[in-house]
Amino acid sequence: MDELQAAIYQAICFYEDAERFNYDITFPELQFIKGERNYNRILSRLKRINLPNPLLFKYTTLTIDELKEYLVSLLTKILGPEYTEEITRYNSLLKARNISNPFDSVIETNLDGKEPVIERIYVSNKFYSIQVASTAHEYVHGLLNKYNQHDYNRVLTNIHYKELLSILIEYIICYELSELFKEDSLQEKHDIIRLHVNKQHASEHESSELLLRNIQAIPPILAQQYKLYIAYENHSSFGYITSDIYATRLFEYFKDDPKTLLLFIKRIIDGEKSIKELLKHYNIALNNPDTFASYNKRLDNIPKL
Repeated sequence: MDELQAAIYQAICFYEDAERFNYDITFPELQFIKGERNYNRILSRLKRINLPNPLLFKYTTLTIDELKEYLVSLLTKILGPEYTEEITRYNSLLKARNISNPFDSVIETNLDGKEPVIERIYVSNKFYSIQVASTAHEYVHGLLNKYNQHDYNRVLTNIHYKELLSILIEYIICYELSELFKEDSLQEKHDIIRLHVNKQHASEHESSELLLRNIQAIPPILAQQYKLYIAYENHSSFGYITSDIYATRLFEYFKDDPKTLLLFIKRIIDGEKSIKELLKHYNIALNNPDTFASYNKRLDNIPKL
């Protein structure tokens, strides 16, 4: 299966799940002209920025046991001891693979039962310090796994916010790790990694828009599948980029008052609050000048490494 065929298959699965579980896949932020304009401006900036290659970054090397210890100690510190047992269980599911990008990690889920069950969490066998953040990202998905079906809209609100809490925890983990691995410049490198991911999504979005404009050149029997892929890619890029924009602003609030933000995150994990309520509490939106300014500040101040 080539890359485009794999993407089309992902798109088909995405829409099947959206219909099956009634996910909210709307774009409420883009209903406002200012929100749409701000998002398009950020897309344009992301496509133009020059970034160092994150695969060339150097880090402290850990053992798998050290990786597990940091995950338990830091996530327990951030989220509280009530999640330690679950985090320890995820540690038992870790499996190393020969993955070239140390920031890549993947959850393998068994969907045969009534509820999805996490069976493996694959990480790069490089075991670099930055992998504490990328693996913690997957652990947060694990903690929210119980809402991936019938309770999704009540807690996670919209399909485009699926990555939000995981990305936010990455920022907080790197903030905590920066004192433990000062020579690794983890916060600066993580900023570039996230921008690099968003730049890729912005470029893929541009390619899909170009494909849509030339859809008449595609055989009619394939055109519908391509249109499905283009629509899916729009959801994917919007979700990742917007989640990072919002996480950037929320991380600023974390540095000012970590206790309040972390309590809100824990209440979302426990199903007592929703992401929509979190964003409303902190007045975060694409049409909010402070949200837009925070991300533009990041784009203006790319770390020099």
